[in-house]
Amino acid sequence: MNDNIIASAEYFRPEESIAKEYGGDTEKILEVMGERFMKENPPRAYQLRTFRSDGIPMDRKGRVLFEFDRLLPDAEEGDWGMACGELWCALPKSSGFCLECTGRTLIYLNGVCIFDETQAVPEKKAPVRLEKGFNRFLVLCLKTSEGFGCTLRNHMPQWEPCAYVTPFQEWRGEAGFLYTLVAAGEFERRGAGKIMQEPALWGKYAEATKRSWYPQSPSVREGAGSGERGICIWTRAVSKEGREEELLQFLARQRDQGSGIWCITVDGETDFANVRPACAHHILWFAEGGAQREVSLPEKWSMTLPVDAQGDGGRFLLLEGLTKEAEEGLRSWKPNEREFLEAAVRITGGKQFWQTEYRNMTVRPYVESSLYGRWTYPLGVTLYGLMSAGDYLKNAHMSEYVRDFIHLVIKAAPYAAYDRERYGFPGIHQQMLWLDALDDCGSFGSCMLEEYLSLTKEEKAGWQEVPEIADRIGTYMMKEQVRCPDGAFKRRDDTMWVDDMYMSVPFLVRYYRMTLRREILDEACRQLLLYRKYFELPVEEKENAIILSHMYDLRQPQANRIPWSRGNGWVFFSLSELLMVLPGEHPQRGELVDFFSALCRGYLHFQDERGLWHQILDDKDTYMETSGSAMFICAMARGIRFDLFSCEEKHEIANAVRRGWNGMIHYGIDREGNLYGVCQGSGWSYDRDYYRNLKWNLNDTHGIGIVMLAGTEAARLNRE
Repeated sequence: MNDNIIASAEYFRPEESIAKEYGGDTEKILEVMGERFMKENPPRAYQLRTFRSDGIPMDRKGRVLFEFDRLLPDAEEGDWGMACGELWCALPKSSGFCLECTGRTLIYLNGVCIFDETQAVPEKKAPVRLEKGFNRFLVLCLKTSEGFGCTLRNHMPQWEPCAYVTPFQEWRGEAGFLYTLVAAGEFERRGAGKIMQEPALWGKYAEATKRSWYPQSPSVREGAGSGERGICIWTRAVSKEGREEELLQFLARQRDQGSGIWCITVDGETDFANVRPACAHHILWFAEGGAQREVSLPEKWSMTLPVDAQGDGGRFLLLEGLTKEAEEGLRSWKPNEREFLEAAVRITGGKQFWQTEYRNMTVRPYVESSLYGRWTYPLGVTLYGLMSAGDYLKNAHMSEYVRDFIHLVIKAAPYAAYDRERYGFPGIHQQMLWLDALDDCGSFGSCMLEEYLSLTKEEKAGWQEVPEIADRIGTYMMKEQVRCPDGAFKRRDDTMWVDDMYMSVPFLVRYYRMTLRREILDEACRQLLLYRKYFELPVEEKENAIILSHMYDLRQPQANRIPWSRGNGWVFFSLSELLMVLPGEHPQRGELVDFFSALCRGYLHFQDERGLWHQILDDKDTYMETSGSAMFICAMARGIRFDLFSCEEKHEIANAVRRGWNGMIHYGIDREGNLYGVCQGSGWSYDRDYYRNLKWNLNDTHGIGIVMLAGTEAARLNRE
């Protein structure tokens, strides 16, 4: 079920609700929801793939640069450049791609033409459908005197990063596109349609296409380094019935013969007597530049790539041009695949990363899971909910899942910055590095800091990347984020969205807790009070009660006066985040508590008889929206817990919280822990029908975490 739901309809039969299965046992319900999410999104390392820097690149904006004039220098006018690559999609989805071209260009997706341009276009967008699994792109550009090439990007590259893979089996999953030349005569004779529909082009083997594809097989490096110092070679030695004593004796002779190798470590040990018996060992050679051809192993031991990477990466990895400090750091490192991304960048100060034995080839990580290991704002609030529920339930599995997830992300951050600097568009952490809007950084950054602040001093030693990431985000919010003349945050298109309060305030609250810089806390207060001025909508039927418009257009200037449920929830929830921390003596606390109370009265007025709130708060013909409802429940419960209401109000609000949570478990969550009624990601409009027609998603990450936060707060309230 994924259709718009009217108020009189239900998401599932009453007997299928989680309340029917577990009654009012909120702790059990939270556990079921958390376990469902973790089971569907198990821990997964980043996918490693070989990548050739002399192939088709991507720039920082996520554009694939089909520069056929550079790639095919011998092409003549009338010839065509053709490129082929595949894009992995974890789930089927609608998307869009943008083309820029200098002349005649054809682009096919899964055999269907999505662009057919006869002349240069500055940028053109096409909606597409991506299928689960690999989706094949074919790109054709005609060489003319005007140019020879095009660029292709996803319409939202920071949100939908595209990691392309070579399409033919011979390349073993190497990253990137392959390209070839189509002679003018062949194209004119056969036509684009016939060429594009060739079964061989959509098959597994390049040989069947009878074309020469580039880049061709990589060549082994002739040497590396300056010849003086500075090269480290890393391999995994695997036994082929060889004896361990023979391996260690062989390596000792290499080290002692003075052949340019001055140090060898085995599993991080320079003293081979400390090496534990095993059928495989990680070996590091430290040698003069160009000495890698001299490294070898005994006959019954083989050299294999020390990390699990798709594509042919050869037998070893190497670092060149090492400083004395970096070399010393590597000698004390116990090599392992888990630290593949972080160790080299950390030890070399972000200047070097592992290359393969092949010229112009390295190994790069790509995030190819649907959710695990990604940095996005919906995942920020999802993990926050899991974290809070795990702490409340004392559920070690849930808490460890969140910690490991965040740790994986932050440990790879320095490498991601290196990758972006060297190759343009990184395979991981695109949104973290994009840093062009509050969406890019605030939500996940807040979740990261919530976990970091819970660590002991000793534990924080393994999270040394966090302060740097937090400072980068904090600097962006405090100094670089675009603003109105009065200092209020705005978007680059001169609009303001209430969503941005969640994208900024919770992070600023935790950044203040980390730094104790008062101006950061003051900024959070300032933004919320400014946003009240722009977005406030009085509730005529109730005294001192307000709700909020979703957006404000500074070009008009006016608000759209449409109270979208989740947008209101973002502000109310963010206010609760601030008021839990704001000192009682802060000069703006009274105004903020008044803002919070006025919103609470407004939301109480629009609560449905079933306990939830509608997609448009004042439109009962719209469906019951669960993510906004959860934020109202959570914030109201926090208001009681932190004594933000008068004694007269507490009773009414406590009843509203209980009715809200009861409605959630009866109408929004089924017995398997699936969450219904979460509005899809929204743009904005002045037209109410736009919001009425926004569909809801099943198990959307905009809602899972906040529902678990609501449940946690409801459980705390019931315990009191």
